[in-house]
Parts: sequence; C-alpha cells; structure tokens
Amino acid sequence: MATAKTWFLHPFAKLDPRPSPGDPIVKVRVDKGLAPEAVTYAQASGRERTVHIEQVLEYNKDPDFLRDRLLYGSPLKPRSGSRPARYPGARSFAVSARRGQSATAS
Repeated sequence: MATAKTWFLHPFAKLDPRPSPGDPIVKVRVDKGLAPEAVTYAQASGRERTVHIEQVLEYNKDPDFLRDRLLYGSPLKPRSGSRPARYPGARSFAVSARRGQSATAS
C-alpha cells in the first residue's frame, strides 16, 4: 500500500480470513466508504474484508503513527460513549500499480 510518503507491506498472514491456494484474493479496491483510508479485498469464495491504513502502519511500526498513537491514544479502539476517533495523522493510500484503478489478481 502506498501513502503520500512511502510504500508499506502488509503480509497475507495478517489478513482474516487468510487467502489460500483454494481461496485466493481475486480483487483489491480502495474502499469507497472509508476512502482513502482503507482497501477491501475479495476472495474467490466471495468473502470480502477491509484492511485499514492504521492496521498497516501499526504492523510496519511507522514512527509517525506510533508517536501519534502514544500521544493521542489508540485509534483502533473506539472510546466508550463516542464515535471512533480518526487517527489525526492518517494518510491516504492507493492500491495498484496504476494509481486510482482497481487491481485484479490473476
């Protein structure tokens, strides 16, 4: 996944459900409901899941993300009695070799 600053990797092993040879990822797209902060992937079985940029930044131990999480609290856990807080330093990202287009796995 690409942010305004750099590219980040997110391993398939961290996805839930995990893709497998029998149920591979067949499509990845920027999630319109959360754009530009999340991507949704679809598996051959029809299951879809979303990966949020904060999950990717946390996995990669992005220093800006970790600093802001320490200062502002965990953005991944909603505060009781309020709407979930948006990570103050959230960055947008694109998914695909061709920016702005859906990627399809073969």
